[in-house]
Amino acid sequence: MNSSIQQTIADNPLRPLGRFSRLSYLGWSFMMTLIFLIIAIIPLIFSASLLDKNTSEGANTVSIIFILTLSLITLTFYYLSIVFMIRRLHDCNRSAWLALLIIVPVINLFFILYLLCAKGTEGPNNFGPVRETKGWEKVLGLISAVLFPLSMVANILMWMASMSAPH
Repeated sequence: MNSSIQQTIADNPLRPLGRFSRLSYLGWSFMMTLIFLIIAIIPLIFSASLLDKNTSEGANTVSIIFILTLSLITLTFYYLSIVFMIRRLHDCNRSAWLALLIIVPVINLFFILYLLCAKGTEGPNNFGPVRETKGWEKVLGLISAVLFPLSMVANILMWMASMSAPH
């Protein structure tokens, strides 16, 4: 069997084995964020429609269902975020253990910048051959690369406006 066909069959972006280029990392992370934002809205709408404002029993049941559903969604989001980080680290020929830096305050900011900016290893490395970046990954990655700095600037401007507003 052709080695590129074997690589395509064996490469599952939802598993930590393999590599992600910068654009693949951004593309998959952006797609995952969009999907989870949409999915997170569904239990909110569903729980609001089930909520009977006349009984506290209905509110408690809906609250529990809502919390459990969002907890499951959040855990899945965190798992996939770590998988994508590991694949990005593998592209830089680094150990997956470095992904633990994401839990260290302040260091995690520099770690994310490293993941976004570090050039991957040319050719095969200890973690496998170079993975081809798909067209849709490039498009979503570029959209994400533009939206991320814009959202940071918008957040800073909103924070500055809130600090200067009279309380």
